[in-house]
Amino acid sequence: MIEARRWDIYRDPFEDEDAFQSHFSATAGQLLMVAAEVAGATDLESVRKVGEVDGLARWFLAIPALEAAGRIPLVDGRAETVRTLALDALKKRRTARRKLGRQNKEVCAVLRLTWQSEAILKRAAKNPDAVAKSDLRNGEFQNKFSLLWKSFNAKW
Repeated sequence: MIEARRWDIYRDPFEDEDAFQSHFSATAGQLLMVAAEVAGATDLESVRKVGEVDGLARWFLAIPALEAAGRIPLVDGRAETVRTLALDALKKRRTARRKLGRQNKEVCAVLRLTWQSEAILKRAAKNPDAVAKSDLRNGEFQNKFSLLWKSFNAKW
């Protein structure tokens, strides 16, 4: 994970789409996988996919700040590419969620860390320009209610 974070300290853009995607696997995916393994998860590859998706969603949130700092956060920042990234990530999340099925409460608590990624990615897919405008978050009430609902129902 430390090696993967080298991008954070240098100004070079990602070499290509593979390097961009690998960044999320080695950072957010790896971190969620380790936490879920400690909690008792067995399908670690599916957990890693959920982490990768969450990493991309959080990346979308960070893009305006990264660009303001002179970084080039996307290999291709065109609206249609952002939409494709978001749609592919949503598909990957659905597939991983299906494979994971029901989990024990400890694993659900770990996976619940990704609770906002689906809504963020849906907004990015619907309106890719919202990424650059930093307009991907739900309202505060909706966020709190959503998290409360998922917690009470042991969902993620």
